[in-house]
Amino acid sequence: LALFGCFGDLAIFILYDPRYHFGARILPWLAFGLWPFLLTTTIDGSLYAVGKPKYCAFGNFAKFLFMAVFIPLSFRFAGEFGPIVVIALSYIPYYVIVNIGLAREGLSLLKQDALASLALAAATGVLLLARFLLGMGMPGHL
Repeated sequence: LALFGCFGDLAIFILYDPRYHFGARILPWLAFGLWPFLLTTTIDGSLYAVGKPKYCAFGNFAKFLFMAVFIPLSFRFAGEFGPIVVIALSYIPYYVIVNIGLAREGLSLLKQDALASLALAAATGVLLLARFLLGMGMPGHL
């Protein structure tokens, strides 16, 4: 994920003509926006296993409300890039609610998630430093 978020824009610059280079600005946001989704994908099944799927349902509803409220607002105030950021952040409400349910059921994995997030942050930092040292600037801005 760190590799894709830090260097995935190069694929867009190489494979597509300049009309599509705006996608290179979007790609890092969408790539790192997958992180809460990846964390919850590995743990939300536990709630189904203990007969508590309501937390997943509430989480999906919270995600829907988040997007329903913030996509129009972000478009109005930040233009076409605003909704991209909202979509990238949209799994955070789901992640929070699923983790509340896991904690209530005694299945919390927040420590594991924190360690995995630190590993992602470290890998991202190393890759961004490598990109900077190679003179490539920030992702999406060649």
